[in-house]
Amino acid sequence: MKRPVRGARWWLPVALWMGLIFLASTNLFSFESTGQFLRPLLLWLFPGLDEPTLQWLQFAIRKLAHMTEYGILAALVYRAIRGSAGAAYWAWNGRHAAMTWLLCLAYAASDEWHQSLVPSRTGSVSDVGWDAAGAAAVLFGIWLAERRRVAGRTTKRLPEPA
Repeated sequence: MKRPVRGARWWLPVALWMGLIFLASTNLFSFESTGQFLRPLLLWLFPGLDEPTLQWLQFAIRKLAHMTEYGILAALVYRAIRGSAGAAYWAWNGRHAAMTWLLCLAYAASDEWHQSLVPSRTGSVSDVGWDAAGAAAVLFGIWLAERRRVAGRTTKRLPEPA
């Protein structure tokens, strides 16, 4: 009986974050909807922006949002896989990282399919690429942090000079 509760502890944040991503794929976060507050904010911050630069900034912010939301998803999924396996949360495991990335990729593809069904949205294969890149960047960060942690633990100290 304890096993499912233990697993739910790790997977509930993943499910909640996936729900938030699903919500972001509705009309609430369409280009037109986000543009209603993003455009005035950018013009307030940078009053002299010309139209091409403004459109480029909106594009860049939206793609960065894709990478961020899937980077967070990757961190949560990796933590859930490691935690429900009874392992150290952030210790590197290539198999678990691959499973994490593939799950994020599958969810990104299903999310874009969902967007294609929303009248004010369009599904985009390139957005799946942005999502996958965000997940990969976070997994690379976990790998790098673990590598540095292990290297710091195994570094031998030289004796102090007399």
